[in-house]
Amino acid sequence: MASTWATTAENQLITGATLRNIPYYYPYTVDVTIPAEYDTRIVTAAYIESHTNVSGQVTPTNRCPTRADFEGNF
Repeated sequence: MASTWATTAENQLITGATLRNIPYYYPYTVDVTIPAEYDTRIVTAAYIESHTNVSGQVTPTNRCPTRADFEGNF
């Protein structure tokens, strides 16, 4: 499982570690500290939308978005 944005393929799901590691050039901020126990957990769209400035529906809220789904918001 990838733990950085650079090593996450377009079709891979986003983990807490990946979410924390998204490069600065995306207009994206996290409004909470992502706990270390989330490093290997796959995050849902609802989690991303609740704790970041990502607007719009990344994917249905009960689903887990891929990197491509996330990037589609920018």
